[in-house]
Amino acid sequence: MGNDTNLRVQPARRALGDGGGWALLVLFVLCMELASARATEINRTSRPAEVDCADGTAARLTVSEDRPWRPPFRVDRVGTALSVRLDLQANGPLHREYFIAAKRQGRETERVPIKVVAGQTRISNIVQFVSAPDTIDLMARCGPGRSAVLLAHKSMNWPDVEMDAQARPGRQINPIDLGTVLVPHGWLLLEGGQDALVTAAALSHSEILPNARLRAWFEDGRATEVAMPLNIGSAVKRELRLPLVPKSERDVLRISLMDGDRTIWTKEIPTMVVVRRPDLPSFGAVETKLRYEAPIPVTDPKTGALTQLNYDEAWSASINDVVVYLPNGSRYVFWRGASYAPFWAGRYNVGVSYQFAEDVSRPTRHPDGTVDFPEPLNDKELRFGRVRILESTASRVHVQWTYQISDLHYNTWGDHAIEDYYFYPDSFGTRVITIVSRPESKFQVTEFIVFTPQDAFPLEVLPAHVADVLFLDGGKQSMEFPRPPPIENPGKQELLYRIFDNKNDSTSAIYFTPRDTTPPTAFAPLYAASPVYDDDQQLVTPAHWSTHWPLARGRWTAWAGLNVFPNRYFDTVHAGPAHNSFLAFDVDPPASLFVSELPTLDADGQSRTMKVQRWAALIARTDASDESLRQWGRSFSEPPSIEARGARLDFPAYSIERRAVRLIVESASIEIKVKPGRGLVNPVFELGNAPRELELVDIDGKRVKQSDYAWDGATLWINCALSQEEAKIRLQFRGSNPRATPSRVKD
Repeated sequence: MGNDTNLRVQPARRALGDGGGWALLVLFVLCMELASARATEINRTSRPAEVDCADGTAARLTVSEDRPWRPPFRVDRVGTALSVRLDLQANGPLHREYFIAAKRQGRETERVPIKVVAGQTRISNIVQFVSAPDTIDLMARCGPGRSAVLLAHKSMNWPDVEMDAQARPGRQINPIDLGTVLVPHGWLLLEGGQDALVTAAALSHSEILPNARLRAWFEDGRATEVAMPLNIGSAVKRELRLPLVPKSERDVLRISLMDGDRTIWTKEIPTMVVVRRPDLPSFGAVETKLRYEAPIPVTDPKTGALTQLNYDEAWSASINDVVVYLPNGSRYVFWRGASYAPFWAGRYNVGVSYQFAEDVSRPTRHPDGTVDFPEPLNDKELRFGRVRILESTASRVHVQWTYQISDLHYNTWGDHAIEDYYFYPDSFGTRVITIVSRPESKFQVTEFIVFTPQDAFPLEVLPAHVADVLFLDGGKQSMEFPRPPPIENPGKQELLYRIFDNKNDSTSAIYFTPRDTTPPTAFAPLYAASPVYDDDQQLVTPAHWSTHWPLARGRWTAWAGLNVFPNRYFDTVHAGPAHNSFLAFDVDPPASLFVSELPTLDADGQSRTMKVQRWAALIARTDASDESLRQWGRSFSEPPSIEARGARLDFPAYSIERRAVRLIVESASIEIKVKPGRGLVNPVFELGNAPRELELVDIDGKRVKQSDYAWDGATLWINCALSQEEAKIRLQFRGSNPRATPSRVKD
């Protein structure tokens, strides 16, 4: 073979040597020129940005911050898509193809093309990846088959295991029924004998863990386990049920991810234990001390330094809380931590307040430029506010809250208010607010405010559908936050409101003021600015959100706190509960019962001319239908006409404050002819001089069951709905009243 090769080469060499090589030389030069041209073309293809499709692109990739106030929350956050912001800016129109490649351990796992519109010079997109990549590359190329160039690169640092766990009681009980209030979010509240339900999610980024297991135990109890094998890059969720054997009022739930004897991840959840539930009335008011385990956050107004105060030492020992228990399960709470401003405490650890008297004519300016107004929530130490149970019988509960109107520094000007709350066995009540003030003062008395516990972010617990506006003659407007459309009421109908406070709760707080046709104003949402991008405004809360009330001391309203001092602000979120304001009504609403000016004593004992004004509203917390609530509103808005035999009208004959018809009893047998104006729901009669024992209640000849009425010797409540036609109610007492006088009503 070697000899044959040599023989083939030799003729060529001979040809060059023989003078015929010029032709071959020319052929060689031509080939070299063709090769050079081909190499130039290849080089152009590999350098598109520098040669034929450069557009002066500036590019940046930014991984979106893992902001705790944005959904998803807690366990649901584990294994969620990674959000990356892409920013492209060119000198002229973008004309290349762009895509983002996600890689894990050098292997491409996802590719997302970036759409470019003709003439576009700038792109800002959010791109999501589900594969937990360790590198993200922004690439560009000039067309199909062309080589791509790298414009931006981002490396990710994942933990070995991404995990979270949370716990909830096996059966949801209103925290108020367990003697507690606004338990910090993420803590566990259990009654003795209850089970805890633990939910955990985990994702491994570094190794396969086929024998991993979820383990949970109380500090003094036996551990419960469930298998939780993990593959790389796949989130796994597990649940387990853990019984509690109560031994003390405090415990710790410990949760771990184990692999053999190795602890990979662990978490501790503070647990409040109620060894024995307090005895509670089905209907009644109770003076108590509600339990709150976390400390009170205290802010130095001058330096902003945050300290703590022991909750049990924050007030005089003589100051208590008051809770009204109602048959439908709703709870109305006068809590020291809220400066006694009452609220409906929901089953899911949130609450709804209707506000109080806020003096909007006397602004208080703070060092940071924000403005507050004198109001009772500033009375953190309860120097002025007091609550008394004036009545708690089978027929009615009456609780009275009195307060002065002060600023954050406890300055007062003699203005004060009395708020009376009356409730009946149907779980509906009335709010009656009377303000005695300087004549020039102007007040806002109604605002729909939702309390959320410590560590709870608004988007985590609040529903988007916060309120419904019911038009009393028909129609409805639902209010979705943030930025709901204005309430339109061209027909000037009376408006009834329902306020929802939790995603898991179908009940709502009810508020209705007769003759009030002016809609409230919605609060604007709050956003937090990105530290990287000025235009990246993320929704934090659907309405106003602040931590200066309830419970916290030394803070004022942080209107701009989120945008200006986000880190400082969220320190206070983790330190105590917050309030969320959704709808506020104009000052001095026209639906007040009366307004008068007269010489009297102010709250400081000084004789002066003061303005006295009063409002009354129907309130409840219920899941009643819209039409049922309209019937309630119509009944409360207009009293029935009354004729009586065996009794005479007292004066005033009707109290809208207590929704009660007032009669003086003159016989052991009474007949009341009722003519409802717009319908009558569950009438209330205040019967003066009546015998103590009521034997019979009869409506149109049909005896009312004893369970459908309540009598305490002075007030009668009847569970019935009367139409617009006439009805006759007959009452028969046992024996006669020695103080009664002959009836002046003839047969």
